[in-house]
Amino acid sequence: MKENFAPSLEFVLRHECVYEAGHDNDLNFVVCENVPGDSGGLTKYGIDAANHPGVDIRNLTLEGATDIYQCGEWTECHCDELPKGIDTATFDCAVNNGAAVAGFYCKER
Repeated sequence: MKENFAPSLEFVLRHECVYEAGHDNDLNFVVCENVPGDSGGLTKYGIDAANHPGVDIRNLTLEGATDIYQCGEWTECHCDELPKGIDTATFDCAVNNGAAVAGFYCKER
């Protein structure tokens, strides 16, 4: 795995996580959220129940979320093959819009 996965994941998690009060940006204190009107349902680390029906979102760990992202959006969009910066942007797009949308550009290379 290219060394850029970790910083790309860190970038994504900065805006995908909700933290216990007083623990902003501490990945040891990420909590579940269930935002009214959000079709994803219960969400933790940006992983939602609607798109990951086999995942116990409430008990999801950082390690579990990392595996989901690495095996999912990162790999599906061939981010290891992309230049630094473009890999992070593509990964972030895939997390927010789906790998099919972000990966379109990768498949056309």
